[in-house]
Amino acid sequence: MLAVMNPSLNALVSLCHTGALVGSVLIPLSGLTAWVFAITSLVPNTFMTRAAWKFWRIDTEIKAKILFHTSLWYLPVVLDHHVATNEAILIVNL
Repeated sequence: MLAVMNPSLNALVSLCHTGALVGSVLIPLSGLTAWVFAITSLVPNTFMTRAAWKFWRIDTEIKAKILFHTSLWYLPVVLDHHVATNEAILIVNL
């Protein structure tokens, strides 16, 4: 409904949601992953934040597509990386 009523807010919402995704760097505080996850996940987080920031600054259809395509590879990469650095799995495999 937001896309129809106020399309310019789409960029702001995507920027806010990207901020929440980037907050995944704090997952090691819960003990679910190793601290190496926080450091190495900064690379995909930077790409995602950059795409969301560009879409927020200039909300065109092209920037929206770039953000969408970035999110298509971002989520699997970060989730796979989370599983790969999961401390419980690492302890069992040792």
